[in-house]
Amino acid sequence: MLGQTQNQLLQQIEQGIKDKVPPKLAGAFLRVIAAGEKVMYSPQSHQLMQEQLHMPGDPVMNIGDGVAKLLGFLMEHGKNSIPPAVLPLAGSVLVCEAMDFAEKAGIVQVNNETVAAATKEMVTKLLALSGITPDKIHAMMQQAAQKQGMNQQLAPSGIINSAQGA
Repeated sequence: MLGQTQNQLLQQIEQGIKDKVPPKLAGAFLRVIAAGEKVMYSPQSHQLMQEQLHMPGDPVMNIGDGVAKLLGFLMEHGKNSIPPAVLPLAGSVLVCEAMDFAEKAGIVQVNNETVAAATKEMVTKLLALSGITPDKIHAMMQQAAQKQGMNQQLAPSGIINSAQGA
């Protein structure tokens, strides 16, 4: 068990995430989770977690939003020392931790769909905190597609390409 979750599905998800963390990022990944859990479960900030869960709207979305805010807090207090690649991975584990807590409190039902929805919300909000909006992502994808189109037009027409009708 990576974190404190008791739900078997969440334990499997957490382990799957941990298995995908590159070895060079493993230390930072575990530190972010430990720091996140410390904030989530500390008596000083636990009330904030409760308030986040009980905000108006879908509690699953509130979990994703709350974990993104938590990661923003950790980034700010870590003086940007957290490798960016660690954030969505550690955030996904923290979503599992929060989902487990919310399930025990009778607030959400944990299943693949609710975990995926909370994780998607966390990533969307995390990207927004980092200044990366859906519009910026769309623009980057369009630029990449345009470059790909140009690269295909500029591809050399050697023997292999001419044999394929290029």
